[in-house]
Amino acid sequence: MFNITTLFLSPAWADTAVPATAPAGGADFLGPQAMVFVVILALFYMLMIRPQQKKIEQHNALLKALQKGDQVITAGGFVGTVFKIENDEYVTVELAEGLRVKTVRSTITGLVKSPAATPEKKN
Repeated sequence: MFNITTLFLSPAWADTAVPATAPAGGADFLGPQAMVFVVILALFYMLMIRPQQKKIEQHNALLKALQKGDQVITAGGFVGTVFKIENDEYVTVELAEGLRVKTVRSTITGLVKSPAATPEKKN
């Protein structure tokens, strides 16, 4: 008869002798469990940490390449044109004609795609 506990518990073999040359209890650390742990760490790095680092690098490159006249999107969702780059920390963005807002450079999340660069949808 099938016993479900045999799937999760291994039988204890109390009558088998332990060889005299058996390693100490901590020597099995480099076994398959450690390899699984290393594989999980590698996957975590490849799937979560590295893409985030690339995204941060791209954002920093975008902020360094800002020029007067670029259309940008801020973290608040405002779309405007870079009017003046004051220093490494602040940028003045013109949201509407005559409405200029001084923002922190890091709050600029992206550039607006120009309509000429995107293909038209045909219905």
